[in-house]
Amino acid sequence: MSLPQEGTNDPTMATLPSIASKAAKEQGHDVIPCLQGEAAVVLARKGMVDGVQVVGLPALKVLANAVQL
Repeated sequence: MSLPQEGTNDPTMATLPSIASKAAKEQGHDVIPCLQGEAAVVLARKGMVDGVQVVGLPALKVLANAVQL
């Protein structure tokens, strides 16, 4: 289970749990995305993950699609 707590206010912390979730899923583990805090309020809204991008990390939209966030 991944628990991102941050949303657009901290793109790095919003992205890191999704990277771990994607890696776990690629290794055959079941992944249960769960949002809490600002992530639950902001990132859960349609289209909000589209604009979250951190230099040097995959776009949150790509990661979210990989784990069906």
